[in-house]
Amino acid sequence: MIEGMQATASSSQIIGHLRQQGFTLLVILLVLWGAEITDFLLRVFTSIEMDRWGIRPLQAAGLPGILAAPLLHVGFPHLAANTLPLLVLASLVLLEGLSRYLKATFIIMIVGGLAVWCFGKQDSVYLGASGLVFGYMGFVFMRAWVSRRLLWIAIAIACAVFYGSLALSLFSLKEGVSWLGHVAGFVSGMLAAEWLHTEKRSALVRALKGNEWK
Repeated sequence: MIEGMQATASSSQIIGHLRQQGFTLLVILLVLWGAEITDFLLRVFTSIEMDRWGIRPLQAAGLPGILAAPLLHVGFPHLAANTLPLLVLASLVLLEGLSRYLKATFIIMIVGGLAVWCFGKQDSVYLGASGLVFGYMGFVFMRAWVSRRLLWIAIAIACAVFYGSLALSLFSLKEGVSWLGHVAGFVSGMLAAEWLHTEKRSALVRALKGNEWK
């Protein structure tokens, strides 16, 4: 009887997690495409261009772009190219749970965005969700390394197989593509995985120490 109840609870947790993951991915999709549609309409009917709100290196006015840049794209083809890999890789990071996904996303945006703001070309505007794409990829690879768990190792291998060419693009330069933004995103994703893994271990250590006195 107890085993049956545990199995039911486990199934409910899995279903609840899948629903939460699906809802989160839907929100990401709606926000990204909603932002680009808004940008298109503003350009058509007004003189406002949202793209200028991206990261402008070494300019105080460009600092808010650290948060805005992942939502902005140079047209629908640019957004379309980022959408599928972003959703796939985000779904992998979401396996850690919504809380850790949000923390990882925040770290990638802030650390990666600050790197671009500090070291990018001053006459350029950086925008696009590709920093998050490479950040999630870096997170997946580093998560496998720090956890040494078979599941995450398998996920990292699958990611390398399906997105190996994307990872290799980190070693090539292409006109109009922000190599700095991609590398900064990838490294910040690795840092996020390490920091969150250390946070998890620290919490576990505190819990164990607390139980020693009970």
